[in-house]
Amino acid sequence: MVEYTMLSNLRPKDRQSTICVRIIRKWEFHGKNENDPILHIGLIVADEKRNAMYAEIPAAHIEKHNDKLEENGTYTIKYFKVANLKDSYRPVHAPYMLEFIHWTEIKPAINPPETFPRYVYRLTEFDQLSERIGDHTYFLDILAVITEVAEPVCKYTSTNEVSTITRNVMLQDINGNELKLTLWGRCAQEFSIDNVYNAIDAKPIVTLFVGYLMKSFYNNANSTYEHYLSGSSACKWYFNPEIPEAEAFYAKFQGQRIEIKQPENPTQLSVQPTPAPIVQTKTLQELMSMHPFDFLPNGYQCTVTISRLIPSPFWWYSACKICHTSMSAHGSGYKCHKCNYTGYSYRLKISFIATDGTAEAEMICFGNTASRIVGKSCDYVMRSAGRGHNIPSPIAAIVSEKFTFAIKLTDNSYDYENRSFIVNSVITSHGKQRTIPQIKTITGTSTQGSTTGLLPQHQSTSPPVPAISASPRTPHIIQSEATDTPPFDPDTPDDLSARKRLFLSNIDNKQETGEDSVKKTKLDQSISGVKEDCLNPTSPERSSPANQINHPTQQHHSTKKLQHQKKKIGQALNQTCYLLLLTSFAPKKQSLQKLSNLLSCTYMLIYHALDINFVCFKGSPNQMTVFCTPHCQGMP
Repeated sequence: MVEYTMLSNLRPKDRQSTICVRIIRKWEFHGKNENDPILHIGLIVADEKRNAMYAEIPAAHIEKHNDKLEENGTYTIKYFKVANLKDSYRPVHAPYMLEFIHWTEIKPAINPPETFPRYVYRLTEFDQLSERIGDHTYFLDILAVITEVAEPVCKYTSTNEVSTITRNVMLQDINGNELKLTLWGRCAQEFSIDNVYNAIDAKPIVTLFVGYLMKSFYNNANSTYEHYLSGSSACKWYFNPEIPEAEAFYAKFQGQRIEIKQPENPTQLSVQPTPAPIVQTKTLQELMSMHPFDFLPNGYQCTVTISRLIPSPFWWYSACKICHTSMSAHGSGYKCHKCNYTGYSYRLKISFIATDGTAEAEMICFGNTASRIVGKSCDYVMRSAGRGHNIPSPIAAIVSEKFTFAIKLTDNSYDYENRSFIVNSVITSHGKQRTIPQIKTITGTSTQGSTTGLLPQHQSTSPPVPAISASPRTPHIIQSEATDTPPFDPDTPDDLSARKRLFLSNIDNKQETGEDSVKKTKLDQSISGVKEDCLNPTSPERSSPANQINHPTQQHHSTKKLQHQKKKIGQALNQTCYLLLLTSFAPKKQSLQKLSNLLSCTYMLIYHALDINFVCFKGSPNQMTVFCTPHCQGMP
């Protein structure tokens, strides 16, 4: 007899385990739009000891495994993958999940025991639901009595190109508290109480709802935020379940009548989604040239490529779980002055410059829209942000990504000349592009990264973010926008970027002794060589003008030396500006020390070209004093 492994004993990299489980729930996940292809099949499985676990069939293996599994069926499964449970939308409280792979074998169980559970749930009381608004970590399960069922209606959302069918159901707990439940898509079509409710008897229908999220919306009628429970593809309901928690409901409502309100002439449930109102598509040049008050209320669509990011001290903010607006500090926490609520969660806030080849514009996105652009949750971005790096790597990776956005003008664009757009939703993601569209000027040349004539009077006080390579293989490599900047050392390999060379010799107050000594890098050697050359009074280039002979050959050599000096001065100045840019994004003590040395080298080269015999430096990089020989005292 095969010995089965219990779900509670599974661990990652367990490849030899065989389990016998029952399929408690099964659903298809299509993403934002149910008309899109299936992304994965979600499953809730349980073993004979009532241990539950979430399982998933990826899109690549749906055709092979989907037909072998049916809800409420019992199967033996082996050759599967055990992984950590995802960070959000968890249907069960377990640390791990199952993932079906190509080699997974599924067989119906023969004579399975009767101890497999029929339901998997963890109930949440009504008075605790308000604390879970906006929290997507776990799905919620509740037990309630149905008091009203509305007819299905078509509703448009900013994330779907077609309308979605919704249905509202009013619920009541054992204490009489009421709550609205909104079902979406196929769940709204399939929900029906015709088989369990008789209007003549009007017996209460106790229902177990599993797999829901707590949300809120702004009601324009009374200008308030209303809470509701939302259910989509992962949700399910059980009428009059046989569970211990339902016994209290049965005892209280025994012999009572609860007349459920239903529409007198219900519409057919075969209501088909209709296309959403067509939103006009425009180029950025057209949008930038339009008068602000001529913009349509529902905005426009545009297809753009993100060319660069706008620097920001914070890439996320504390948002109210009800209205999603920014909150203010209140004691040890935060408080929303709009709805007087203290519950908060962190949401992304990203500003960037986008272009489509006709113009470029500033855009900003928040919350779920920003998370969809980045492809990561706000918690993931916060964990990936390291010290000394202003731009988290998931956010930096969106440069050169192409999207089709639904956008509107920001409120400030109606008051000031500067124009910016807010991204309401992501319609299509086209992926990373190899090149960023070039903006053609009047003369026929192309430019990139310049806002002249495109973003009028929009000058940021912060330094610009370096452009990021559009190559799909190296999306995070930071490159200088100054393409003519010479390298520090012509012998330096091409694959060693200036940023790496800058931090290559960072040593924080360490002495170079014994085996622990660190060799100087080429940058240090270059700086030391220039210092020695500048401070050496016997150097041929430091010869006094009185000793020079006006010979044609010597004049030729003097001219070449002067050109060489000018070239070295230009290199030092260019590299100083570039290092200032890099240092502004990664301020560290070591990089400031290297910057101080390079600035010293720059001053030496300049005084060297002006025939100054001696120069020395004193003080910090921010307060540097230059001392020169007496014969240059009269110089400004």
